[in-house]
Amino acid sequence: MATCLNPPPPVLTVLGFYYINAHDEVNARKWMQRIKDQPRIMSKERTELEAAFYQQFGSKPY
Repeated sequence: MATCLNPPPPVLTVLGFYYINAHDEVNARKWMQRIKDQPRIMSKERTELEAAFYQQFGSKPY
């Protein structure tokens, strides 16, 4: 149960990427915030996802 509530960092980035590519801005923002709050995600991955979010939706994720 805890894994569902607190997925490991690789899962967070996959879900963020998925929702960005699915054009689902609401869920993409939700996962991007969780990615931002997760210190174990490398800054390069976070920056790439932020850029993809901006390209897809025309605004910053947070």
